[in-house]
Amino acid sequence: MTKTSSKIFYMEDSLGSYLDYGIGVPLKDERVTRILDNFKDNPSLERRRLTKFKLSDLLLAHTDRFYMRAVGDSTNLVLQAYELINDDGSFHRYEPDSAKRPLKDFIMRALAHCEGTYLAAENALESGFSYHLGGGMHHAKSSEPGGFCLFNDIVIAIRKLQKEKGLGKCLVIDMDAHKGDGTAEILKDDKTIDCLSIHMKDGWPLDNPDKTNSSFIPSTWDIPVAADENYLEKLEKVKDLISDKYDLCIVVQGADVYEKDILESAKGIQLSLEECLKRDLFMKNFLEERKIPQAWVMAGGYGDEVYRVFLQFLQNTFKN
Repeated sequence: MTKTSSKIFYMEDSLGSYLDYGIGVPLKDERVTRILDNFKDNPSLERRRLTKFKLSDLLLAHTDRFYMRAVGDSTNLVLQAYELINDDGSFHRYEPDSAKRPLKDFIMRALAHCEGTYLAAENALESGFSYHLGGGMHHAKSSEPGGFCLFNDIVIAIRKLQKEKGLGKCLVIDMDAHKGDGTAEILKDDKTIDCLSIHMKDGWPLDNPDKTNSSFIPSTWDIPVAADENYLEKLEKVKDLISDKYDLCIVVQGADVYEKDILESAKGIQLSLEECLKRDLFMKNFLEERKIPQAWVMAGGYGDEVYRVFLQFLQNTFKN
């Protein structure tokens, strides 16, 4: 039997300029368009459109009230997710008068990210490795969005596959600079999905003086990294922590650890481009050695240079 080939999935419905919506969040389309340009002739690239997912799939990770907001209060949900409104009601990084498209369009766009992560995970079960040019919305919690994350595609994809294909225990490895607080909160009572998060020890979302809020819910394993610590050395702890067998792992890549990322709240980790590749290849090889199918998603990365983190990893992985 011929083994299914590894794929790079791109959801045609998910990409769109934030400026078209009047949003000034520094997420650049180049994170994806540069990769599409480089892989346009690569047979591994598979373009898809939203066909499988419906808004009701949000209930796999989110509350009934959250789902109802997505259906009936979509604009305010997007305002909250992308932090576009201040406490006094004024807009922050949002100019509605310059928008060409309504904020409510983001709902189906975010749902396309969920489907892309699902498709990558489904492919990984057959091929061993797959990649989604999107996703990684790890700050979306069960009852609310946040941190530029609308829906938690990571948990939704895993639970949908558990439901449809009878998967057993699964794993999430989150390598974004910021702790995956939404994923940790959703999974706190779920014994079928473990989560490891390696992230900045200090800073957002762990800089809230209220230590009782949901951002402080622990992952299965947390590896906090201080600014003066060696990231790659701390990453080695993964070998000691993860020993179980898993049917699937979703890896949240996160390029905001790169020293040229422009987001101030990601400055707690400053890796060179070479160190970013070492991080990514370490994790890929670690999972391969344990024969755990792995699907990767993009997550954080801000400014003009972060596309290099994603691109170099894909070029290394999908060699012509």
